[in-house]
Amino acid sequence: MDSEGNLVVIELKRTQTGDHSELQAIRYAAMVSTMTLEQVFDAHRDYLAKRGREEEARLAILSHLEAADEADAEIQTQRPRILLASAGFSTELTTSVLWLRDADIDIRCVRLQLFKNGEQLLLDASQTIPLPEASDYLVRVRDREEGERRPRRHSLAERIPGGDAFLDAIQQVREDYEPMLSELYKWAISLEREKLATLETRRGSWNTSLRPSLPNADVRFVIIYKSGSGQILISWSIKYALVLPMQTLA
Repeated sequence: MDSEGNLVVIELKRTQTGDHSELQAIRYAAMVSTMTLEQVFDAHRDYLAKRGREEEARLAILSHLEAADEADAEIQTQRPRILLASAGFSTELTTSVLWLRDADIDIRCVRLQLFKNGEQLLLDASQTIPLPEASDYLVRVRDREEGERRPRRHSLAERIPGGDAFLDAIQQVREDYEPMLSELYKWAISLEREKLATLETRRGSWNTSLRPSLPNADVRFVIIYKSGSGQILISWSIKYALVLPMQTLA
């Protein structure tokens, strides 16, 4: 899954022609095209468990999407992106890929080449379809056309500088949660006064979140959001998030 919430199918072939990787990738894309967000959580949980990792799968995905909670997480499973990787691609395969791209399928070819420098192995990955210099333009055209054809499934959260909008939301929560959230708000404001963070409030149809952006390049944001289980969760990673429960509006 990319940071925009699109599922990505990657088909890797250890051949010079890519064989029939486009056909296999289409089959896999069709298989995952009906996945729900909950099924994505379950799949990532299984992936982590098989590798002995104890990360919270749900929190890891929400952090990856920079989403406050499930309601704020925008995912796109109906049309997964497809990435074909191989040492080379046959004429038949590239013809198929170009035809699929004309049919508005986001499918790309990446050529992998291995080089040896003494005892050192070097891997070069270069996108061949579409050409890198045309890729950004094609993406903009496709996004514009998709926007003209159909409305977004979810409205984007309103981004408001500062914490005043979050303070307004606190006034509407259950009375017993108001003191804790007020203290949390004061803590965030103190960070801003000390110039340790810049505050931004994101207000959507389902939630309101306060996001202090920290100056450290390895720490992108801090999220305050409603946990489905009501528990306090803390996750530390390259993009660490401090996550606290925020109850729905009374």
